[in-house]
Amino acid sequence: MEIKNKLYIVYNELFKREITKMVKKIADISTNDIPRESIILLQSTYDSINNSYKLLYGNNFIDSLSLLRCAFESILFSLAIELDSQLYLRYKSYNDDAFINYLKSKGKLELNEEKYRKLATPGNIRKIVSDNHKKIFKNFISDKRDSEAAKKELKTFYNYLCNFTHPSIIKTYAFKIQNDKESLENIKYIFKLNIVYCEMLLIHAIKYFLNDYSNIEDYYDLYLIIILLSANMVENIEELKKVLKKYEDYLYLNITRKHLNNNKSKEKMIENKLKELKDNPNVNELFIGLLGDVIKKFDAFDIWNKTFSE
Repeated sequence: MEIKNKLYIVYNELFKREITKMVKKIADISTNDIPRESIILLQSTYDSINNSYKLLYGNNFIDSLSLLRCAFESILFSLAIELDSQLYLRYKSYNDDAFINYLKSKGKLELNEEKYRKLATPGNIRKIVSDNHKKIFKNFISDKRDSEAAKKELKTFYNYLCNFTHPSIIKTYAFKIQNDKESLENIKYIFKLNIVYCEMLLIHAIKYFLNDYSNIEDYYDLYLIIILLSANMVENIEELKKVLKKYEDYLYLNITRKHLNNNKSKEKMIENKLKELKDNPNVNELFIGLLGDVIKKFDAFDIWNKTFSE
C-alpha cells in the first residue's frame, strides 16, 4: 500500500475515533442546563453522518448529500433550542392544538400564535445560531465580528444540500456524476469533504454543550490535514484540476478553499512534507512537524503503528 493511502487511513480513522469519543461523552452528560432533546439530536446527527458515508462509498452521492442535509439541520436545531427558550417551548409542544391549549391555560395567547409558527423555520434556526456563532464555532465559521458572514455561509451550504434533495437541474446532473466511471474515485474524495465539514460543525456543537474548547485548534489542524490528504489521493494534479473544473458547481469547494486560505503557511508546510514522504521508505524519520504533532496531541500512535505495520 502506498504511503499516501496509509496516511489517508491514519488521519481519517483518527478523526472518526475522536468524534465517536465526543458523542459518547455528550451522551453521558447529566445536567438540567442542556435540553435532553439537543443531546438526542446530536446523537441522531452522528448516525446520519455515518450513513451518509456508507451511501457515498456505495457511489450514491445524491442520497448521501440528502441525508447530510438532515444531519446539518439537526446540528443547528440542537443548538437553537438551547439558545432560544421560546423555540424550545414550541418544539416540545409540537401539536398545534396542544400548544394553543397551553397558551390558553397560561393566559398567553396574546403572545401571537403566528410568531411561534415561524420560530422553527430553517431561516430562523440559522439566524439564532449565526447570531451566536462566535461562542459556538469560534473562528471556524467566520472570523468577522458580526453574524452576517456566518449566516451567509450556513445558508449557502444549506441551499447547496437542498439542491440534492429537491428536484433541480443540479440533482439531475449529479446523477450523471455517479456514472462517470473515469473520475468517480477522484470525485468521491472531494465530495467527502462536505461530510467532514458537517463533522466539524458537530464537534463544535458538542464542545459548546460541554463548555470545553481547550484543544479546538488541534481539530482545525486535523481538518486541514484531511483536506490536503483528500486532494493528495487524486491520482495526479492534472487529473485533480480536470475533475474540479468539470464538477466545480456540484462539489461545493468554497468551504475548503476558505479554510486553506486562512492557513496558507500550514498548508504549504504539510504539502512539502507530503512530497518528502511520497517515495521515501523511512517514513518515521520524516514524520515530524504538524503531521507528527497531531498524532502526538491526540495520542494516536496505536493507529499509526497498526497502519504502517501492515
